[in-house]
Amino acid sequence: MTCEIDDETLYNLMKDMPDFACMPIPQSWYKKFGIPPRNPIGVKEYIESGYAMKRAIEKKDLPPLIIDTPQQGGKLAIFIPEEKVQVDVISRPFVLEENTPFPAILRSLKDDTLLEQVQTLKMD
Repeated sequence: MTCEIDDETLYNLMKDMPDFACMPIPQSWYKKFGIPPRNPIGVKEYIESGYAMKRAIEKKDLPPLIIDTPQQGGKLAIFIPEEKVQVDVISRPFVLEENTPFPAILRSLKDDTLLEQVQTLKMD
């Protein structure tokens, strides 16, 4: 079900709203209804204007939001239990023979017998 409303009807409904100047409107409305263009300001000017702080501390007609009863019957979020991951720490002595430069790439543990020992312990 779609509802077709023409631009004039929609504009007449929106123009009297207090925050009409902040609402996004189609580009064609500026010329069609004689709305003055909205000129954006830079970040520095916006911060210096203090607009956000003025709006934050101004008196509002809204009542305070008080939630004093459990919502949704006190439904709690169900957390998925953490997955147990086995971590093996393999350390091996690093021996650097004299008069040899430090290697740019260390050899892999895949070639080491320590890795084979750990893998055989897992299987037992």
